[in-house]
Amino acid sequence: MLTRNETAFNKALSQWRLLSAYLLQSVRSNRNPLLPRESDIQAAIARNVTAVRQVLTFFVAPSAEKRQAENLQGLMAEGAKFGLLLFQQPESWVVDWEIPNPKHADPKTQGGGRGKVAAIVLFPGLIKRVDEEVRSVLQAEVLYL
Repeated sequence: MLTRNETAFNKALSQWRLLSAYLLQSVRSNRNPLLPRESDIQAAIARNVTAVRQVLTFFVAPSAEKRQAENLQGLMAEGAKFGLLLFQQPESWVVDWEIPNPKHADPKTQGGGRGKVAAIVLFPGLIKRVDEEVRSVLQAEVLYL
């Protein structure tokens, strides 16, 4: 349960996001979702692609490097659109990286029954918070090893 200060902060943050999204629109009467301008995000995407490729370079064949860079740019552009969409919502959205208790996991997916309980979150969950109500919108996809 949230304290009164946390509830007040969340309401103020929600109003700030809504007002910011409104003020960022070039045409104030436009009620469509705010989309990033290519010119605004290209430099950020280029920096992020460079950083990620430094890690992934060991896992990519030299002949596929150009395709990898293009795919990463597209993925990051979609991420920017999704981030702005969530930013404009009155609700708070939280990405859930928690691994559920293994007792509740499917035994078939727990390391083939060898008793190992190591896990990796493949895709995080998404939690929606409206005032004091918390609702899981998307469950995390977990791989048990």
